[in-house]
Amino acid sequence: MEEATRPYLRDRKLDIPLRNKDDSVALILEWFLHGINEVEVPDRIDGQLEDEQYNRALYETLGWQEERHFDVVSSFWSVFACAVIVEVHENVYPCSRRYYTFPDYVKYPTPWISGGKMGSGKGKDRNPSFEEKYFSNEYPAIRKVVDGTVAAYPKLKELAALTHSVANFSPCPAYPFNGAKGTSPRVHDFLPLFADFIEARGTPAAPERGQSWKNWLIRNRERLFLESYYEVYTASDGSEHIRGIPFFDGQSLTHPLPQTKEEVTACLDEMVRRIYDRAEKMSDFASLKR
Repeated sequence: MEEATRPYLRDRKLDIPLRNKDDSVALILEWFLHGINEVEVPDRIDGQLEDEQYNRALYETLGWQEERHFDVVSSFWSVFACAVIVEVHENVYPCSRRYYTFPDYVKYPTPWISGGKMGSGKGKDRNPSFEEKYFSNEYPAIRKVVDGTVAAYPKLKELAALTHSVANFSPCPAYPFNGAKGTSPRVHDFLPLFADFIEARGTPAAPERGQSWKNWLIRNRERLFLESYYEVYTASDGSEHIRGIPFFDGQSLTHPLPQTKEEVTACLDEMVRRIYDRAEKMSDFASLKR
């Protein structure tokens, strides 16, 4: 089984011109730099790693060759930022803890770590992103924080390597589905929470869009091997509904982020487990087609 699942678990970042290929966490932070227009990077990558151009053969094997829109199922950034915040709060580092905070859902809708994922400003007025600081010699405290966080949560290395694998990619509805999953309040790019968000609230500005997404998730759950991320159930009136399967005990739209060491550890373990589980389902499907 290990040999059969290997293609679905391969880190696609290893196939593009990035430098930090011996360190999965440094490698994914380097990849995030390619998403920041204000940062000069060598050999800027075209598109996203989940795009069909990088995965054509395996997508054809899975019957996804007609799909045009893809997304990462489980994001690295949110749980990584949470792990960093917990690590900073539990240990003494030469940096200000006020730059490492969980969201108040008003000012900061995402977990905040120094510089954030994208940074802000341009030129001499730029406040570098967390990744920029990590690779800069001017912010040695950031590298110490990351090293300490990875030591405390070694599963981050595994998730970093699995994030951009086919076992963590999926077709999705057209824009703005993936953007909404990444930016909707209290969802934080967790697919189970997005399922709950769609079920509970839909998309207030366009309710027909929310219903369309819900129908799509119901219709494609098994075809896309997403059974471990959300359930489909039938109400007493015969209507179908979706319910997310949380990554840690107590995760919900009112408690979306892991905020303790125990929650971060449980969240990481479950995110990684589901990617491996999905790879096995993909491999089994491919073997039946032969």
